[in-house]
Amino acid sequence: MANGETTKPETDLSMDRTSGGFNDAQHKSSSSGQTGKVLVLVLAIIALIFIGIWIWRQLTDNVAANPVLQVSGVQMDKQIVKADGIDFTLARITLLRDNLPANDVWVGLKIKDTLQVTNEFDYFGWYAAEPNRSFYKADQDGVATIAIKSSVVGNIAYEIYAADPQRKSQQGDYVDLNFSFPITFE
Repeated sequence: MANGETTKPETDLSMDRTSGGFNDAQHKSSSSGQTGKVLVLVLAIIALIFIGIWIWRQLTDNVAANPVLQVSGVQMDKQIVKADGIDFTLARITLLRDNLPANDVWVGLKIKDTLQVTNEFDYFGWYAAEPNRSFYKADQDGVATIAIKSSVVGNIAYEIYAADPQRKSQQGDYVDLNFSFPITFE
């Protein structure tokens, strides 16, 4: 080690003949670490399976509790109506629940553009052709008939809602059926 030479520490690469490998203490600690990792992985997989089953049950329970309610069509006597508050068209709104007539549903209409609402035909934000009445019950064929009139000139879109005893909305008792139809008032 004279003349500024340094020596490297010697490494013990001796084999432990009883365990068949290098240092036995290193082998035991690495094997117990691996077992812990595998155990955590197995528990995580089991937890994911249970969460997946729970989510699936929630989705299937909601589908069974909320049968599909939809508008199958709207028929009107006429598309163009005088905007005099007297002339009207009859809108026949046909509703189906799971492809069968939805005969126990009440139907209401809303006008999205508040500038197109005739105050005389408004009842708490709902279209009302008759005083104090904004929902109409569907008949045995799933058809709700509503007389529609206005004193406002323009192309007015009516959005269809339902008060369905079999399907409660997260937002209250009224279900937006995501269906609208226009009527032109001149």
